[in-house]
Amino acid sequence: MKFSFRVGGGRRPVNPLAPLYNDAERFHVLEEVRRASKLIEGDVRFLPYIAEVGTQVAMALPYASDRGDVAAVEGRIVKLHGSSRAVGPVKFGASRHMANVILTAMRHDLNVRAALNLHYDPKLVEAFKRAGFTVSTFDRSLEPVEVKAVEGRTLRWGVEEAIKRAGCVPDVIYDLGEVGKEPMIRVLGRTATEVVGKALKAIAEL
Repeated sequence: MKFSFRVGGGRRPVNPLAPLYNDAERFHVLEEVRRASKLIEGDVRFLPYIAEVGTQVAMALPYASDRGDVAAVEGRIVKLHGSSRAVGPVKFGASRHMANVILTAMRHDLNVRAALNLHYDPKLVEAFKRAGFTVSTFDRSLEPVEVKAVEGRTLRWGVEEAIKRAGCVPDVIYDLGEVGKEPMIRVLGRTATEVVGKALKAIAEL
């Protein structure tokens, strides 16, 4: 049952306070994503890794169940006149793709509530490994036809595949893309500022 406790075998008792916890966390989550966005905008080291489709940083409420429970930058973060700039404000429901990544990860680990996507660079992937992070991947060419046919299911499938490979929710999930899909690195963590910090730690290894 939704928001139930795992307390051993048998039926799981529900958590009636889950909606209250979510409401109490909304301001904190918005502020976390705003701070993370400002960190990216203010650090030129991120510029080479801003994705062509735009970079997004997002964070979910503790008992998130759908896209509306995930805060992100509306319009993403893009390259503009030699710097990184957020296109719009931080709001809940602003990113379907990142919501799919985070909500899938949360099914395996409720502490993993944030994600950041970056332009794929094999050197950056190796830097994440050198920095001590767990790295996994998925291959879009192996995606089942019935999954590919449904809009929005690819990332859910891909994250599940990467978690299976790693045996846990990894710090980093990357894929090499396909025709019409940009190769991408996705950094996962507990908070929006934490995933930005992980990226900076890896960039420092380059």
